[in-house]
Amino acid sequence: ICPSIRTPEAARGLAARLHATLADPLSFDGQAIPLRTSIGVALIPAAGRQPGPLLAAADAALYAAKRAGRGTTSVAGTEAPSLAGRATRERELREALLP
Repeated sequence: ICPSIRTPEAARGLAARLHATLADPLSFDGQAIPLRTSIGVALIPAAGRQPGPLLAAADAALYAAKRAGRGTTSVAGTEAPSLAGRATRERELREALLP
């Protein structure tokens, strides 16, 4: 949660800094482990003001970022609506099918 981030551009800038910070491999037990992140962002008020809609929007954005490939960022509401809807439907189907 970053109260100072209010625009998609600012969110992407912060995400770029996070990706850069995580670009160096993690050293564990003498092994280099590459880290690649996918980041999903939801902004207030565009994605809502209540926790439920915000989390759903961030989750849909995260799945869009994962589909785009590791090391990417997706901001809710800035991608094609069909992709965001598809991610939400996929999540709802998984939740319905898993115990």
